[in-house]
Formats: sequence, structure tokens, C-alpha cells
Amino acid sequence: MIAEDFGLKTGVLEDTGYVIPSRTEDNTTLFDIAQNALDETLQAKTQLYVLYDNVGKLTLQNIENMKLNLLIDMDTVGNYTYSSTIDSQTNNQIKITFENKDTGNREVFIAKDSSNINKWGLLQYTDTTELSTSGVAKAEALLKLYNTKTRSLSVSEALGDLRVRAGSSVIVRLKLGDVNIQSYLLVEKVRHKFNQNQHLMDLKLRGGTFVS
Repeated sequence: MIAEDFGLKTGVLEDTGYVIPSRTEDNTTLFDIAQNALDETLQAKTQLYVLYDNVGKLTLQNIENMKLNLLIDMDTVGNYTYSSTIDSQTNNQIKITFENKDTGNREVFIAKDSSNINKWGLLQYTDTTELSTSGVAKAEALLKLYNTKTRSLSVSEALGDLRVRAGSSVIVRLKLGDVNIQSYLLVEKVRHKFNQNQHLMDLKLRGGTFVS
């Protein structure tokens, strides 16, 4: 609808399968409107979609369909930086509230991991929902997303591949001290570097337990 209203070209636009409740967003940029929709879809379905410009065409894809058969390991990278913490973006209890205008009461929905609360203490995230019926699902979805250590991984001087762009996923196999990773990670940011016949790239990566 946005593309039609503003004369924008579109490429592949995947159907997320999630219907967002009717909403009004005044004084909001088109990008932020789209980002808000994708954020709500992520919370509801725990599936990440990437909106990007593909040679002048707006494209929306599920990250599951952007995986590359490219291996990042100690033989293909120059260096990496890694950190692990529970001080940022880690929550083991989610509290969702709904203001019921019909009854005048506030409804509260809570999802928690008692085991991690005992280990780390209570790390609570509070949010709201526009529909009472989605409160439980939203709380459980957010707990699934945030109930883990926040790990950051950046790779430098990796062997270059022009297929790699923000939103694609690559296979990472590295020993990182407190965890050994051997799975697909999402490329949040990539910088391609060309020097004569050499092609290298710097990557910021994220995944189920990684946040750049």
C-alpha cells in the first residue's frame, strides 16, 4: 500500500502471515511505520524479516530464505572480537499490560524463567499490548527472544563474498571461550573492502544468542 501511494517499485514481498491490528501513526516516517510493523511481527511470531533496497526495488524477505552456503571459521577470518553479558538486552521475566477501557482495569500477563531468575536475579522487561487476546503470546515470544546472555561477535578481514549483505546469514564455526558456535548467524552489517585483486569484508553478526 505504501509503495502504491508513493510510487515506489517493489520486488519480492514475502507474506509474514501475521495480521497487525488497525493502528494510526501520525508524524511518523514511512521507514518507521514499516519498522514498527516488523518489530510487532517479530514479537508475535519470533520470525525476523528484512526490508531492503534491491537495485531500486523494495524487497521484504524472511531471514530464513536469505541463508548462504558460506563458512566463517578461523581459516577464513583475520580476527574477531567477542563479548558476553547479561547487562544489556537480557530479560528473564516479561510483563505485558493491557488497559481494558471497558472495565477500567489493567490486565497483566507474565512469562518468566525461574531457573535464570535464580541464576542472574530478576531482569524484567515491561511492555503493553493493544489486544487482550495477544497478551500471553506476546509475553512468551519476548521471553523466548530475550531470555539469554547477550553475546556480541564482530569479524574482520574475512574472505570476501559479494553475496553477503545485511540480512543474509552465514555459517559460523568458532570457539569463543564460554561457547562454541557452529550455526547460521545473521549479518547485521557488512563492509566490503577491495584492494587490487584482494576482496575482504568486516562483519557484525547476530543470532539467537548473539546481538551486535
